[in-house]
Amino acid sequence: MEVGGRVRCHSLWQGGSSPGRPWWRGGGVKLCGELFDLEALFSCKGDGFDGACGVGGSPSSSSRSRWWRLSGGFWADSPFFSSSADSGGNQEDLDQNQVKSVSGDRRKMAAAAAGGQRQRKRVIVVIMDKRDDYFVYNIGINHLFQPGAGAGAGSRMETRPLPRPVGQIDKPLAHPEGFDFALAADGATLVCVSSLRRTVLYDTRSGASSTGPELQYCKYGGSHVIPLGPRFYALESLVTCYEQANPAGEDCALFRPGGGSSSWRTIPEPPADLRCLNHFQNTCDLAAYFTAGARIWVSARDRGTYTLDTVSRAWRKEGDWELPFDGRALVVPDMDNLCFGLSKTRRLVAVDIRKSPPLVLYRWEETFPRWLVGMTNKACALLPQGSLIYLGGGRFCIVWSGFMDDAIHGSREHFVQFIAVQLVKTSTSSGNEKKIRMVKLKACCYLMPTDGRMAQAF
Repeated sequence: MEVGGRVRCHSLWQGGSSPGRPWWRGGGVKLCGELFDLEALFSCKGDGFDGACGVGGSPSSSSRSRWWRLSGGFWADSPFFSSSADSGGNQEDLDQNQVKSVSGDRRKMAAAAAGGQRQRKRVIVVIMDKRDDYFVYNIGINHLFQPGAGAGAGSRMETRPLPRPVGQIDKPLAHPEGFDFALAADGATLVCVSSLRRTVLYDTRSGASSTGPELQYCKYGGSHVIPLGPRFYALESLVTCYEQANPAGEDCALFRPGGGSSSWRTIPEPPADLRCLNHFQNTCDLAAYFTAGARIWVSARDRGTYTLDTVSRAWRKEGDWELPFDGRALVVPDMDNLCFGLSKTRRLVAVDIRKSPPLVLYRWEETFPRWLVGMTNKACALLPQGSLIYLGGGRFCIVWSGFMDDAIHGSREHFVQFIAVQLVKTSTSSGNEKKIRMVKLKACCYLMPTDGRMAQAF
C-alpha cells in the first residue's frame, strides 16, 4: 500500500444485505496482505454515512461509478463492492489521474471513511524556558512515519537540535504568569489562558497575537483548557485552600461566526465532594479529562469521576472510580469510538468508555519511552505529563519532555521526545473478530535550547 499513490486491491467481498442492514456490513477488503473490514471503514456514527449509501441496499448507480477515497490518499473503485468473488489478482493499479472528483456529500462520506479528518503532518509545540517565557515551534513529523525513519523499540535514541521557533507568546515582565493552552478547531490558533485572567489568541501561521476577553477569576493552580463545540472551558486543574472559594471553571465562545467573542462566564458548581477540602484531602487535582458528545469527563485523584453536560450545564458523578489516563485523552471515532490516552505508567491505552467503569481494551507496552535507557554516561528523566495528538488515519504522536544529566561533564540538557504510532483495524478472514494492531513505532529526540525546560504539544 502506497500512501498518497496507488493501491492494488488483492481481494474484496461484499457482506449480505437485508432490510435495515447496510450493504457493506460483513464485507471486507484485503490490501497488501492485510484484512480490513468494510464496517470499520464505513460505519462512522454521526456522519450520516448509512443514510447516504442507502441502508439495507446497494449504493446508487451514480455512486458505483465514482471512485472512493478510503484513507490517506489511496483509492479503490466502488464497483468492486458488487462482487463477492476475489477480484484482486487481475485488477490493474488505480492511477489518481483517472480519479473523478468527489463533491458535496460524497466527499464527506470519503472523509468519514478516512477517519473524519485529513492526516496532519506537523505538531505545534510550546516550550517554556526558565524565565517562564513561551516559544512556539511547528515541527514536521511526517518523516517518522516513513520506512526506516527514527529509532525503533530497543534502539539507542538519536538527538538533534530543534528548528528555530516560529514565534513567542507575549506576556508582561512585571508579574510571574503561567499559561495553559488548547488548539482551536482551525488547527492553527492557540488559545492561551493565563493564571492572571488574560486570554491570548496566538496564530501559529502568522505569529500574530490578539487579546481575548478577561476571565473573571485568576487560575493560580493552572487550568485545563478544553474546546468543545463553539466554546472553550477553563476548569481549575489544582484546587487548594486559596482557590476553593473560586468557581470550578469558566466558559466562553471565543470564535463567533460573525466575529468577536463572548465574555467568560462561570460554570455551575459540581457536586460538593469533588472540591471539598479537609485534613485528609487538602487539594483537589483534576488528573484526567476528555470530551464525548456534549459532556466533559473529569477525574480527580482519590475522588472519582464526574461529567459536565454542557447543554444543560449540570454536573453528575459517574462513580468513585478514576479514568485510566493521565492528562488529556481523545475519543477517536474511526477507531471504534474508543478513547485513547496515556496511562499513569506512560503507555498508550485504548479504553471503552461505554462501560462503567471504563474498560481498558488495549495497552501497548512498546510505547513506553524506553529508548532513553541505553544512553551512554547520561541519566535521563521524564517530566510527569506527556501530550497525545491524533493525526488522523490511525496515526498518533506522543510527546514527552525531560532532561539528561551527563555524569562526566556535569551538564544537563533538556529535550523533547516524539514517538510516532501507527494503528490499523484488522479482522480475521471470517470477519467475526476485529482488533486494533500497531504496525509502526518510531521515535526521535530534539534538544531544547539552553534555557528550555518543559514542552506541551498540540
